[in-house]
Amino acid sequence: MFNVLCRFWSRSRFSGRPSCDTIVNNISEAFNSVIVDARGKPIITMLEEIHSYLMKRWASNRQKITKYEGFICPKIQKRLHKELQKTQYWIPNWSGLQVFEIRHTSNIAEKYVVDVDKRDCSCRKWLLTGIPCCHALTAMRVLPGRPRKKRRLESWEQMRDDTQLGQAGIPKRCGICRQLGHRRTNCPQASQHQHDQPTTNPTQGSEQQDQQPTQDATQGTQQEDHQPTSHATQGSQITHDDTSRPV
Repeated sequence: MFNVLCRFWSRSRFSGRPSCDTIVNNISEAFNSVIVDARGKPIITMLEEIHSYLMKRWASNRQKITKYEGFICPKIQKRLHKELQKTQYWIPNWSGLQVFEIRHTSNIAEKYVVDVDKRDCSCRKWLLTGIPCCHALTAMRVLPGRPRKKRRLESWEQMRDDTQLGQAGIPKRCGICRQLGHRRTNCPQASQHQHDQPTTNPTQGSEQQDQQPTQDATQGTQQEDHQPTSHATQGSQITHDDTSRPV
């Protein structure tokens, strides 16, 4: 291997001209596995079968890409999405113009320099593949204003407010069967639990509640009617006694 130049087999010595970082021959191996039956036939028959296979493959790929509505090819879009998810672990620091220093959140010594205008990153991944790496995407998504200092919380760390934690990550226990993993709303024994409960007549309870206020009201009116008469009789007795006394 050392007899061959490093720029042919070492990714660190690749140039950014071809925009390809592949160092394996998986493409040729996959193609050879498809034409393995045709290789045992005469030369003309073999070429015709390879020709028909490539024609069908290109036609199917052309039909798929015409139905695709995005601006980026599907596989490249998946790679960009993976790199975009990694941006949460990097912090950008503006260095001037379109140059940024990207620093890891947990490892301060791990730093990379990104030049957005030149489309270059010190990790060389953007140069080799032509696809922006997570460091370049972090520099592109810099928002104006003071950079945030708080760590980005995971989904299970989210809080409803400043005093209550969320229930994410906490095992749920059913209130009916007391088993872990589900709630009472989707418990398989919910129908049996409702069937076992005794049925009550709701009309009786409502009638009793309706009768209690009326009884209390009648008792209150009767007490109010008796109290003024008693006061009136007492007042008449006092005035009668006063008149009977000699002056």
